[in-house]
Amino acid sequence: MIKTLHKYLFRQNIYYNFIILFSGISIYLLIDVLDRIDDFIDARVGFGVVLKYYILKFPLIISQVLPAVFLLALLLQLALMHRNKEILALEASSISLKELLVFFLSYALIWCFFQLFFAEGLGVKGLRATNIIWKEQVRKKQIAKKRLDNLWFKDGAYFIHARKTWPAQGKGEDVKIYEVDLNANKLKSIIKARTFIVQNGHWELEDVELINPETFTRERKEQLQLAIQVDLKAFLATGVGLPPESLSLWELKALINKLKQSGSNVEVLQTTLYSKWSYAFSILVMTILALALSTFIKNIYLLIFSGLIITFFYYAIFILGVSLAEKGILPPFAGAWLGNILFIFLGSLKIVWQSRRF
Repeated sequence: MIKTLHKYLFRQNIYYNFIILFSGISIYLLIDVLDRIDDFIDARVGFGVVLKYYILKFPLIISQVLPAVFLLALLLQLALMHRNKEILALEASSISLKELLVFFLSYALIWCFFQLFFAEGLGVKGLRATNIIWKEQVRKKQIAKKRLDNLWFKDGAYFIHARKTWPAQGKGEDVKIYEVDLNANKLKSIIKARTFIVQNGHWELEDVELINPETFTRERKEQLQLAIQVDLKAFLATGVGLPPESLSLWELKALINKLKQSGSNVEVLQTTLYSKWSYAFSILVMTILALALSTFIKNIYLLIFSGLIITFFYYAIFILGVSLAEKGILPPFAGAWLGNILFIFLGSLKIVWQSRRF
């Protein structure tokens, strides 16, 4: 009987998810098209480019709306089960609230991993492709021409400050390099250069001034070669290139480790990494909230309305937590998981209190 019940609940939920997902995507596309239509017209891009843009964006849209869709689908399912006396029939058959909780939470956990891998696979690829189309064909910007200003990083004994850098082109202007004696823990020399070019794992500096801080002597050279190994292209993800969200989990992890070694600030990237995990597991949070709401709200219209309000507050707190983490006010993990932890706590309290009545 339990297996039959699980199959029934599964079929119902898939059906409601499909209907609400279709409606959610339609509303999302309508709003997004209306918001961007002027940009497409001003850029004079063809219909084919617009169509390609939204086809590539489709997986990203699904991954963004799926948690809210899952919440509304589960609320609709539970509300209809209450209205059709199915919950009452289950109670009469000695099927406890715990049995329903175990099924829905296990089912939601599977959806969490589907959401995670779908978003990190097709979703990330779609985000990259749509960003390139938007910047190069709509905004007429090319990522290769992006410039980063006041870039600080460390490579071995060198502490480097480049006032202007073009990472994709491997060049920069107005660079100052502090060479440190790591054993003696003292400043060894200061190197200033008007321009630099990255070539085969080293930097070619031009119009160089060498300063010895111990003797206060200066020496000028036309060129100087330094063995600096940092890949400047890695900084595009933290600057004005593609957003960090366009990197997959494993790419973000590798980039964070590389930038940590260079002494760079990685709080934004760490927050992005943790927020990807937390957003995927927001489906589990939505399940707990749906089960909690259905314990004291039986009216289908009021239940759906409450679900929409809860979704709004969840996203608001999720964004707030991420923003606080990116600004260094909260640790990256705490900021990214703030919304999940808060709503899991509130929803679980209501479920535990309700379960004591059975």
